[in-house]
Amino acid sequence: MVKKLPEKNITTWWGDHILALDANLRWTIGPFSLHVCRREKEWRLWHYREDQENESEEIWSIDEGVCLETAKGEVQRNIFTQTDENLAVMPLLADRSVVVKTRTPLQIEAGQQVNLFVSTPLWVAIHVGTEKVAIQEIPIILPSDTWFGPSTMEGELCYSSTTQGRLYLQDLPTRPHRAISPVLIENQTSKPLLLNQLSLPVPYLSLFDSGEWGLWTEAITLLNADETELAKVSVAEAPPAPYENSPKIAGPRKKADKHMLLRTFSALFS
Repeated sequence: MVKKLPEKNITTWWGDHILALDANLRWTIGPFSLHVCRREKEWRLWHYREDQENESEEIWSIDEGVCLETAKGEVQRNIFTQTDENLAVMPLLADRSVVVKTRTPLQIEAGQQVNLFVSTPLWVAIHVGTEKVAIQEIPIILPSDTWFGPSTMEGELCYSSTTQGRLYLQDLPTRPHRAISPVLIENQTSKPLLLNQLSLPVPYLSLFDSGEWGLWTEAITLLNADETELAKVSVAEAPPAPYENSPKIAGPRKKADKHMLLRTFSALFS
């Protein structure tokens, strides 16, 4: 179910807006609520998350209203000499890698490959003014921190995702607060690879608007050739067909090398 502001024919929850003095816009994106209010010398932001058990909700809406005061949630006041009417609310991918579990362990045989579809949580970025000054980034779903690596001394701090890697796209729900990433895993070793979870390097990925299937990232390939948890990571220029011509709406947070070597797998070789 998608609600829209009827007079503006809005079809996505992100985009540019014109906000008059003392006016307010309210976003509801799954379990997340965001209010943005413009005053003469400040932009006031308020956000709140309902029970994240409702993360599966596919509803989003944008409503007009008045500036609110509320005891729930978090309020941020951003002070300017003078505000103007321009407001942009845009999606971003996470600022760390996201650890994704498979529904059940996958044994990828020697010399074989598998395509997985995974989804990761989105952030909301708020920009104001004609120069689009970034004043806040807020995760729609507050992810848990997790450590990914063989020991407490080796590895990196990541986010833990509640989603699971799926073999079939139709098994993965389309949600307005998550982005879909197609992942190709190639096992070029001489032994089977038992895959339990993987670390998806989303800061190196962009966001594309596929329309009906929501937000996608580029296709990403994880190539393992030496029986370690390291993989050669390569990022395509676009999502796979039929979404390869989807417009890009957000670039990566970090610049990717052509073939990065990253700790990506949490796996056993047998």
